[in-house]
Amino acid sequence: MLDHIRAGAKGRGSCPAGTNNRDLSFDFAKGILITLVIIGHLLQYLIYQGTDAFWLSPYFKSIYMFHMPLFMAISGYLSSGAILRKSFTQGVGERAMQLLLPMLFWCTLIWTLKSAVIFPTKSLTGT
Repeated sequence: MLDHIRAGAKGRGSCPAGTNNRDLSFDFAKGILITLVIIGHLLQYLIYQGTDAFWLSPYFKSIYMFHMPLFMAISGYLSSGAILRKSFTQGVGERAMQLLLPMLFWCTLIWTLKSAVIFPTKSLTGT
């Protein structure tokens, strides 16, 4: 059964760059779901300005009930081909490099800026 899953995933995610075998219906569905996110935020911030009454809105409830789980399911389906082509350790290593290096850079930058503000250096002129 695992071979069947891998074969299907290879079929979805193994297209060489430049080919136009992409199923645009998934892109269209993701675009609609992103639009629903924007509509949900507009409902929350423009119509119900600063109150918690948006939780009672049937429109807000219906949008937030399905849009993120469906978006994540479509994204997971589309990325499964790329994920299954790598070994577990290679996938984890690449993902760690993608996430940890920027995080370490920004943490170092923010720590440096904070320490410069909290512990300023003394003036060379002695004043």
